[in-house]
Amino acid sequence: MHGRVNAVLAVTRALGDHRMKDVISGKPHTSETILTDENEIVVLACDGVWDVMTDQEVIETVRAIEDPQTASEVLVDRAIEKGSEDNISAIVIRIKNVK
Repeated sequence: MHGRVNAVLAVTRALGDHRMKDVISGKPHTSETILTDENEIVVLACDGVWDVMTDQEVIETVRAIEDPQTASEVLVDRAIEKGSEDNISAIVIRIKNVK
């Protein structure tokens, strides 16, 4: 309900939560993506970012920032500005520089 297990627990945090063992699986869903020469950036972020920003907004926020650490900090700040009320973490991995 509302993107949460029993309207309480975010799915991303459901793995290993023993209180919810009757309604969640301990087997994680994984996927694989093959990167190509067109890929520039990988962004790993928690729902504190994704709940308030679209994929496009995230890329527009970090794309022009060369330093990945700075890009991560700017992304977290932007999520706060957009009203995120959740915990916020982000990692930006620059695969290639785009100028």
